[in-house]
Amino acid sequence: MVYLERKKISGKIYYYLVISTKIKGKTKRVWQKYLGPEDKFKEKAERLMIKFDDDYEFKTKSFGMEYALFKIAQKLNFEQIIDDNVSKRDQGLTVGQYMLIASLNRCINPTSKRSLKSWLDGSILKGVIPSIDTYLNANAYLNHFQYLTLEIIDKIQMQINLTLINEFDVKMKHLFYDPTNFYTYINPKQANQTLARHGKSKEGRFVLNLIGLSVLCTQDGGLPILHQTYPGNEQDAAHFKKQHIRIINHIHKYGLTPSEITLVFDKGNISENSIQKLNNEKMKFVCSVRPSTLKDLNLLLTKDDFKLQTLPNDKKVGIKEYRREFHGFDTRLFVIYDPPRQKYNSANKLKKIQNRLIAIEEWFTGRLNYKKWTSMVEVEKKIRSLIGKTFLDCINYQIEGIDGDLNYNVWINEAELKIIMDRMGKSFYMSNDNDTKAIDLIWLYRQQYTVERIFNYVKLGNIVPFRPMRHYIDSSIRGHMFNVVLGLLMMMMLHREIVKQFPSVGIDEMITILDRKSVV
Repeated sequence: MVYLERKKISGKIYYYLVISTKIKGKTKRVWQKYLGPEDKFKEKAERLMIKFDDDYEFKTKSFGMEYALFKIAQKLNFEQIIDDNVSKRDQGLTVGQYMLIASLNRCINPTSKRSLKSWLDGSILKGVIPSIDTYLNANAYLNHFQYLTLEIIDKIQMQINLTLINEFDVKMKHLFYDPTNFYTYINPKQANQTLARHGKSKEGRFVLNLIGLSVLCTQDGGLPILHQTYPGNEQDAAHFKKQHIRIINHIHKYGLTPSEITLVFDKGNISENSIQKLNNEKMKFVCSVRPSTLKDLNLLLTKDDFKLQTLPNDKKVGIKEYRREFHGFDTRLFVIYDPPRQKYNSANKLKKIQNRLIAIEEWFTGRLNYKKWTSMVEVEKKIRSLIGKTFLDCINYQIEGIDGDLNYNVWINEAELKIIMDRMGKSFYMSNDNDTKAIDLIWLYRQQYTVERIFNYVKLGNIVPFRPMRHYIDSSIRGHMFNVVLGLLMMMMLHREIVKQFPSVGIDEMITILDRKSVV
């Protein structure tokens, strides 16, 4: 029970806030707080009990995420780093300040460039970012994005990464690379627009023009340390031929040697050129391999050929190791058997087979022995077509009777299906690292989700969204993507700092907690 207690001491009245409760049937005081003498307490109470009416207006501003990210940006010093690499005269906001505002906006409340000023005016950041006496709109960004050429962005990223290594002790031992693309509504109209191009959309939007983005990130904190915006129709392996050289050059400039680094990438980036260059630089790598290039092992090995081993996350996999030559180099080849994957693939295979059987029955209901389907040849041809080449081994059929009086039967070849299912659940990897244990290399490749997660943060729009993106010319698109990656770097750095004290806090939980912090 909470109540206000009035006490008279030496002729003066004092007030206390008291909490009491019943203990073994008796009321006992368990807490009290001194509120002050009667005259001062009444004065405070009158102020607290003002009746709020239309004359009072309250505005709430969030400050948790805004201030935390701003402090990370200050520690990274990327505003100064950008300005050191951009030759702009001293007029209005610097390029670094423009990029800082836009990157923070990407993380906190993504808006169009036209709405940036109104967002900033209503944010707690207005008190910590220098006063804006000049334009902060789409035209201003259109002008300032032109300073951010490919060469300038490369220099900026290199200096930021040196800060990460020297000031934050970010480890570069394991790096993950992956490219993706983003659909846009851009219809290029000028010959000098090269980024928005029609290609194979990884988001399934095949009729729209695409913009490509490749990212290199660290295992330590999942930090995006290197990126490039490129034409959406550029094939992954062709792009990697240029990017792996860029990665190696950066590693040398960081004062590291390629032999100390392990680069992880997927099978879509493999080419003879890139494999040879990595081997010549003695850079270690782990990558996946297309099963179609290893048909002998894919058909030969079944789940019974593997002995299960335990990964650090307690999941069990089977590993068999071979030596194979790829693009003129002798490498380690790993065949991995994953029981959950085999179970999923088997169930999916059976479901597809059953759908074929249903399709055959539905097709011939009301059609068999009518018009062209009186012919045994036509019926057999249609059955084989509905089964499909992929499933002919595990679906049997039989047609009986004479033309005009036909019967058919289709059924699953259980023995053949079991053989096929026993071969499922395998994946293939290769590496030029001859010293690390096989299970450690497989576990490292499974951390590829680190870079894939970054793409989810950008595409799904729940962390640092790429959209809205209302730019059309190449320099603005490149600058916009630069803002997104800087925002990602700040967000991932903030999370890296927090998990040092609170290891179990995920990035979504971090955002939820910081978003709750507000001031009236």
